[in-house]
Amino acid sequence: MLKYFKTTSLSRAVLIVSISGLLLTVLLLESNTCNLADFAGPPPGYKNVYSFGDPDGSYVLLGKEIKNGELIVSEITYPPQHVVEEVPEIPARAERIQKLYIRDNSLIQNLYGHESILIKKSFGWFARWNPYGTTMIANDDGTYIGKMLPLKCSVDSVEKGQILSQPGKRDIITVKCESSSKDIFISRYASGIGLIESSIVYPPGNTALPGMQLLRIEKNLDP
Repeated sequence: MLKYFKTTSLSRAVLIVSISGLLLTVLLLESNTCNLADFAGPPPGYKNVYSFGDPDGSYVLLGKEIKNGELIVSEITYPPQHVVEEVPEIPARAERIQKLYIRDNSLIQNLYGHESILIKKSFGWFARWNPYGTTMIANDDGTYIGKMLPLKCSVDSVEKGQILSQPGKRDIITVKCESSSKDIFISRYASGIGLIESSIVYPPGNTALPGMQLLRIEKNLDP
Protein backbone atom coordinates (compact mmCIF):
# COMPACT_ATOMS: atom_id res chain seq x y z
CA MET A 1 0.00 0.00 0.00
CA LEU A 2 2.85 2.42 0.80
CA LYS A 3 4.47 1.64 -2.56
CA TYR A 4 1.16 2.36 -4.30
CA PHE A 5 0.87 5.81 -2.73
CA LYS A 6 4.43 6.65 -3.74
CA THR A 7 3.68 6.09 -7.42
CA THR A 8 0.09 7.45 -7.51
CA SER A 9 -1.20 10.99 -7.07
CA LEU A 10 -3.04 11.66 -3.81
CA SER A 11 -6.19 12.86 -5.60
CA ARG A 12 -6.39 9.62 -7.60
CA ALA A 13 -5.83 7.57 -4.45
CA VAL A 14 -8.60 9.41 -2.62
CA LEU A 15 -10.90 8.85 -5.61
CA ILE A 16 -10.21 5.10 -5.56
CA VAL A 17 -10.81 4.93 -1.81
CA SER A 18 -14.09 6.84 -2.24
CA ILE A 19 -15.24 4.53 -5.01
CA SER A 20 -14.30 1.52 -2.87
CA GLY A 21 -16.39 2.86 0.01
CA LEU A 22 -19.32 3.45 -2.33
CA LEU A 23 -19.02 -0.05 -3.76
CA LEU A 24 -19.00 -1.50 -0.24
CA THR A 25 -22.22 0.37 0.55
CA VAL A 26 -23.88 -0.95 -2.61
CA LEU A 27 -22.72 -4.51 -1.94
CA LEU A 28 -24.05 -4.38 1.61
CA LEU A 29 -27.41 -3.09 0.40
CA GLU A 30 -27.66 -5.82 -2.22
CA SER A 31 -26.51 -8.65 0.04
CA ASN A 32 -28.93 -11.08 1.60
CA THR A 33 -27.82 -9.98 5.06
CA CYS A 34 -29.29 -6.50 4.57
CA ASN A 35 -33.00 -7.08 3.97
CA LEU A 36 -35.09 -3.91 3.78
CA ALA A 37 -37.89 -5.56 5.75
CA ASP A 38 -35.51 -5.77 8.72
CA PHE A 39 -35.55 -1.96 8.99
CA ALA A 40 -39.32 -1.69 9.35
CA GLY A 41 -39.98 -1.30 13.05
CA PRO A 42 -40.62 -1.60 15.83
CA PRO A 43 -41.89 -5.19 15.51
CA PRO A 44 -45.32 -6.07 16.95
CA GLY A 45 -45.33 -6.07 20.75
CA TYR A 46 -42.46 -3.58 21.11
CA LYS A 47 -42.27 0.18 21.35
CA ASN A 48 -39.47 2.61 20.68
CA VAL A 49 -39.35 5.70 22.92
CA TYR A 50 -37.60 8.81 21.57
CA SER A 51 -36.66 12.27 22.77
CA PHE A 52 -37.12 15.19 20.38
CA GLY A 53 -35.11 18.07 21.79
CA ASP A 54 -37.16 18.80 24.93
CA PRO A 55 -36.75 16.58 28.03
CA ASP A 56 -40.41 17.09 28.95
CA GLY A 57 -41.73 15.68 25.68
CA SER A 58 -41.48 12.30 24.02
CA TYR A 59 -42.33 10.43 20.85
CA VAL A 60 -43.31 6.76 20.71
CA LEU A 61 -43.52 4.23 17.90
CA LEU A 62 -45.54 1.16 18.86
CA GLY A 63 -45.54 -1.97 16.69
CA LYS A 64 -49.16 -3.20 16.51
CA GLU A 65 -49.47 -6.07 14.02
CA ILE A 66 -48.52 -7.37 10.60
CA LYS A 67 -51.53 -7.40 8.30
CA ASN A 68 -51.54 -8.21 4.57
CA GLY A 69 -47.76 -7.84 4.48
CA GLU A 70 -47.86 -4.42 6.14
CA LEU A 71 -46.43 -3.53 9.55
CA ILE A 72 -49.00 -1.39 11.39
CA VAL A 73 -47.31 1.14 13.70
CA SER A 74 -48.96 3.54 16.11
CA GLU A 75 -47.16 6.90 16.26
CA ILE A 76 -47.78 8.76 19.53
CA THR A 77 -46.53 12.26 20.38
CA TYR A 78 -46.44 13.70 23.90
CA PRO A 79 -45.61 17.42 23.57
CA PRO A 80 -43.83 19.15 26.47
CA GLN A 81 -46.24 20.26 29.16
CA HIS A 82 -45.30 23.93 28.85
CA VAL A 83 -46.16 23.81 25.13
CA VAL A 84 -49.56 22.28 25.88
CA GLU A 85 -50.22 24.98 28.47
CA GLU A 86 -49.14 27.81 26.19
CA VAL A 87 -50.96 26.58 23.08
CA PRO A 88 -54.39 25.17 23.96
CA GLU A 89 -54.87 23.83 20.41
CA ILE A 90 -52.07 21.31 20.94
CA PRO A 91 -53.31 18.11 22.63
CA ALA A 92 -51.35 16.50 25.44
CA ARG A 93 -51.34 13.27 23.43
CA ALA A 94 -51.63 12.86 19.66
CA GLU A 95 -51.78 9.51 17.86
CA ARG A 96 -51.82 8.47 14.25
CA ILE A 97 -51.34 5.18 12.40
CA GLN A 98 -48.66 4.53 9.83
CA LYS A 99 -48.09 1.49 7.65
CA LEU A 100 -44.69 0.18 6.58
CA TYR A 101 -44.23 -2.20 3.67
CA ILE A 102 -41.83 -3.24 0.92
CA ARG A 103 -42.50 -2.46 -2.76
CA ASP A 104 -40.22 -1.94 -5.78
CA ASN A 105 -37.04 -2.53 -3.71
CA SER A 106 -38.12 0.24 -1.31
CA LEU A 107 -39.19 0.52 2.32
CA ILE A 108 -42.33 2.65 2.15
CA GLN A 109 -44.17 4.56 4.87
CA ASN A 110 -47.87 5.25 4.35
CA LEU A 111 -49.56 8.02 6.37
CA TYR A 112 -53.18 8.87 5.56
CA GLY A 113 -52.75 7.36 2.11
CA HIS A 114 -49.60 9.39 1.33
CA GLU A 115 -46.59 7.18 0.51
CA SER A 116 -42.98 8.14 1.26
CA ILE A 117 -39.88 6.11 0.44
CA LEU A 118 -37.74 5.74 3.57
CA ILE A 119 -34.98 3.54 2.11
CA LYS A 120 -34.40 2.43 -1.47
CA LYS A 121 -32.13 -0.34 -2.66
CA SER A 122 -30.09 0.16 -5.81
CA PHE A 123 -28.74 -2.46 -8.15
CA GLY A 124 -25.38 -1.48 -9.54
CA TRP A 125 -24.86 2.00 -8.08
CA PHE A 126 -26.10 4.59 -5.58
CA ALA A 127 -29.58 4.30 -4.14
CA ARG A 128 -31.17 7.65 -5.04
CA TRP A 129 -34.76 8.83 -5.10
CA ASN A 130 -36.73 12.08 -5.18
CA PRO A 131 -39.64 12.12 -2.75
CA TYR A 132 -41.57 14.99 -1.20
CA GLY A 133 -41.11 15.85 2.46
CA THR A 134 -42.79 18.16 4.92
CA THR A 135 -41.03 21.11 6.53
CA MET A 136 -42.40 23.64 9.01
CA ILE A 137 -42.57 27.25 7.78
CA ALA A 138 -42.85 30.11 10.31
CA ASN A 139 -45.68 32.60 9.85
CA ASP A 140 -45.45 36.29 10.84
CA ASP A 141 -47.61 35.64 13.92
CA GLY A 142 -45.18 33.04 15.29
CA THR A 143 -47.23 30.00 14.28
CA TYR A 144 -45.99 27.28 11.94
CA ILE A 145 -47.49 25.59 8.92
CA GLY A 146 -46.40 22.39 7.21
CA LYS A 147 -45.27 22.75 3.59
CA MET A 148 -44.49 19.98 1.12
CA LEU A 149 -41.19 20.33 -0.73
CA PRO A 150 -39.21 18.16 -3.14
CA LEU A 151 -36.19 16.34 -1.77
CA LYS A 152 -33.16 14.55 -3.19
CA CYS A 153 -32.43 11.46 -1.09
CA SER A 154 -29.69 8.86 -1.08
CA VAL A 155 -28.30 6.14 1.15
CA ASP A 156 -25.29 7.81 2.75
CA SER A 157 -23.78 4.83 4.57
CA VAL A 158 -24.29 1.25 5.68
CA GLU A 159 -22.42 0.07 8.75
CA LYS A 160 -22.68 -2.17 11.78
CA GLY A 161 -23.00 -0.94 15.35
CA GLN A 162 -24.34 -1.49 18.84
CA ILE A 163 -27.72 0.07 19.65
CA LEU A 164 -28.29 0.98 23.30
CA SER A 165 -27.94 -2.19 25.39
CA GLN A 166 -29.36 -4.47 22.71
CA PRO A 167 -27.33 -7.67 22.20
CA GLY A 168 -25.06 -7.98 19.18
CA LYS A 169 -24.26 -5.57 16.39
CA ARG A 170 -26.88 -4.50 13.90
CA ASP A 171 -26.88 -3.16 10.35
CA ILE A 172 -27.39 0.62 10.40
CA ILE A 173 -28.46 2.57 7.32
CA THR A 174 -28.09 6.36 7.18
CA VAL A 175 -30.26 8.26 4.70
CA LYS A 176 -29.67 11.90 3.73
CA CYS A 177 -32.27 14.06 1.98
CA GLU A 178 -31.56 17.58 0.71
CA SER A 179 -34.18 20.21 -0.10
CA SER A 180 -33.95 22.95 -2.71
CA SER A 181 -33.02 25.38 0.08
CA LYS A 182 -30.08 23.09 1.00
CA ASP A 183 -31.65 21.91 4.27
CA ILE A 184 -30.41 18.37 4.99
CA PHE A 185 -32.61 15.79 6.69
CA ILE A 186 -30.75 12.84 8.19
CA SER A 187 -32.44 9.59 9.26
CA ARG A 188 -30.81 6.44 10.64
CA TYR A 189 -32.42 3.01 10.76
CA ALA A 190 -31.24 -0.16 12.52
CA SER A 191 -32.14 -3.74 11.61
CA GLY A 192 -34.74 -5.24 13.93
CA ILE A 193 -35.53 -1.82 15.43
CA GLY A 194 -36.47 0.70 12.74
CA LEU A 195 -35.83 4.43 13.11
CA ILE A 196 -33.16 5.23 15.70
CA GLU A 197 -32.34 8.87 15.00
CA SER A 198 -33.29 11.90 12.92
CA SER A 199 -31.91 15.43 12.64
CA ILE A 200 -31.93 18.49 10.38
CA VAL A 201 -28.94 20.59 9.28
CA TYR A 202 -29.71 24.17 8.18
CA PRO A 203 -27.47 26.44 6.11
CA PRO A 204 -25.71 28.77 6.42
CA GLY A 205 -23.24 27.57 8.97
CA ASN A 206 -24.65 24.03 8.89
CA THR A 207 -26.59 24.57 12.10
CA ALA A 208 -27.81 21.18 13.37
CA LEU A 209 -31.27 20.95 14.89
CA PRO A 210 -31.64 17.80 17.02
CA GLY A 211 -34.58 15.68 15.95
CA MET A 212 -35.61 12.38 17.44
CA GLN A 213 -33.16 10.22 19.36
CA LEU A 214 -33.94 6.67 20.47
CA LEU A 215 -33.91 6.51 24.27
CA ARG A 216 -35.06 2.97 25.00
CA ILE A 217 -36.87 -0.08 23.64
CA GLU A 218 -39.66 -1.61 25.70
CA LYS A 219 -42.04 -4.52 25.47
CA ASN A 220 -45.59 -3.28 25.17
CA LEU A 221 -47.47 -4.52 28.21
CA ASP A 222 -50.76 -2.84 27.28
CA PRO A 223 -53.51 -5.21 26.06
